[in-house]
Amino acid sequence: MNQQIATLTGTTPIQKAFDQFQTKKGLTIKLDDRFHNQLGIAQLRFWKLRTGRVQPRPSELKALSAFLECEIKDLI
Repeated sequence: MNQQIATLTGTTPIQKAFDQFQTKKGLTIKLDDRFHNQLGIAQLRFWKLRTGRVQPRPSELKALSAFLECEIKDLI
């Protein structure tokens, strides 16, 4: 239930970290092929992670943590 609410309101931990990163850097990240290739996460998979539809794999948490300059614990 909580995950559904978070998904509907856009406040999943990954979404929150993504938003905080953009605010901290003062930019908007373009979610294009270059972004997904650099991150190593396919577009559809990233969308599912960001919206809380799937649980992140350890390798995805590591990649997101490095890119978003945050702790892995902030993403789960």
